[in-house]
Amino acid sequence: MTLPLMYRLLEYIRKYDSFALLLIIKRKPLSFYGFTALAPVIGAALGFGAALLGGTGGSYGYVIILPVIWLAAQEGVYGGLFAAIVANVSSVLIYSLIGSGSYPALDLQVLFAVTTFIGLTVGAAFDELRRTGEERRKAEIELVKRRMQEEELRHMAFFDYVTGLPSRRLVMDRLGTAVSAARRNDTMIAILFIDLDGFKAVNDHLGHDAGDHLLWRTGTRLLSCVRETDTVGRLGGDEFIVILTDLHHRDDALPMAHKIVDVLADQIDADGTMLSVGASVGISFYPECGQDPECLVKRADAAMYRAKHGGKGRFALCDATDGEAGCSSLGDHQPTTSPVGDSEANPCR
Repeated sequence: MTLPLMYRLLEYIRKYDSFALLLIIKRKPLSFYGFTALAPVIGAALGFGAALLGGTGGSYGYVIILPVIWLAAQEGVYGGLFAAIVANVSSVLIYSLIGSGSYPALDLQVLFAVTTFIGLTVGAAFDELRRTGEERRKAEIELVKRRMQEEELRHMAFFDYVTGLPSRRLVMDRLGTAVSAARRNDTMIAILFIDLDGFKAVNDHLGHDAGDHLLWRTGTRLLSCVRETDTVGRLGGDEFIVILTDLHHRDDALPMAHKIVDVLADQIDADGTMLSVGASVGISFYPECGQDPECLVKRADAAMYRAKHGGKGRFALCDATDGEAGCSSLGDHQPTTSPVGDSEANPCR
């Protein structure tokens, strides 16, 4: 490389030193201690080389400020001061040994004091931007986590964790909404209170896993039987509820009651073990059996116990013996025989 070319290179570095500083800060080519060790060498070499080219050491010795600014920006106050002191002392010693006299020691010290201040200012700005960005990201992550936790808690409050069906709280809310709509539209509602027959024996002898599987399959079977506008929920234990809306006569609910009793009488395959349970169902109607959602559920529950005491595996309609007068018993229904197989895959067809 010829001397004029080197001179132009130094001029280029001097002209675009801000761009070079940006690259140094962004790419971090050397470690903290590496820059500290190389800073005086780079500064002395550039300053001495500039003197040989006809300039003065001070003309290009300022290039040493780049690593110092980088160190101060990256390492903070203590790192920046340490780098400035080491580079300052080393550069003064080297210039003294060279004896060029072109760069007074006092000027060099002032230069490094200003350099360190610049580096610390740049570093503080970068730190503030990083901190603000990190705090914003942490806040966003925390907000997402909180929303997920709230959604999970809300789901746990309104849905049963075993079956995924609406829990009692959501069921009662939907029943209240259905009662209000039926009152406005002058229609009927049927509440089917379902209790599994023989569930306790399955849970006691085969364990909770088998019991949970039975509950889950019961939920899926009930869902496959009802309309999209109806509600299927689990009240707790082995008790389920079905809300049939937009009925015009209580006889409209009887086909669904027959279907549910038949479907739940089919065996369920739990990992090769065939589980046999049935269901006792009690049915109450709005407005004949009551105007209040809690009353309607209680009267359906009472009718369910009559069905269970009458031989299980059947349904019963609410009547005067269930509490308030207003419903008459329409009789009981026992399940028809249905084979395991097609009814297990799609029990309501």
